[in-house]
Amino acid sequence: MPNQSNHPNYSPAVANLQRYLRQLAYHTEKIGQVPVDGIFDSATQNALSDYQRTVGLPVTGTADRETWERLYADYLASLALYSPPTPVSLFLQAPPDGYLDLGAVGIDVAVLQYMLGELTLLYLLTPPMVTGEYDAATQNAVKEMQEYLGIVPNGLVDILTWNAITDRFNSLPAGSEAQ
Repeated sequence: MPNQSNHPNYSPAVANLQRYLRQLAYHTEKIGQVPVDGIFDSATQNALSDYQRTVGLPVTGTADRETWERLYADYLASLALYSPPTPVSLFLQAPPDGYLDLGAVGIDVAVLQYMLGELTLLYLLTPPMVTGEYDAATQNAVKEMQEYLGIVPNGLVDILTWNAITDRFNSLPAGSEAQ
């Protein structure tokens, strides 16, 4: 979208208003989509009137204080409700000894075990139980997966092995997780 900030009718407040309306329009069919260009035009006025009608405010097509405060609150609520989950970094960037191996315990081991279990949908693995403890069953599943991946099957999960497993896990079709 071209930068409209040099346009004589551009307003940062209108750009925010349009941003709020646009977010709400994604999840409310009764609010028309508007471009976020900072120019208060008929499309913006119509979308604002749609919003006012939808939430039971007086339909004026203008952003009075009551409309502005309600719109902003609804915008924040929409972001909280519809934003994607915040990602969590579960694997240490530099594992204590450079890898996970027999005897390691923790959330990173549990995540590894879970991913290996899910990958049995595509690979013939013997999935380990999710215990958070790197045991012989986990080591065997890692070796099997390393063989599929063309990595030396030593049962050690270094960054290369971790990334290869997570890449395969992340490529699973959405909703394919085992029940």
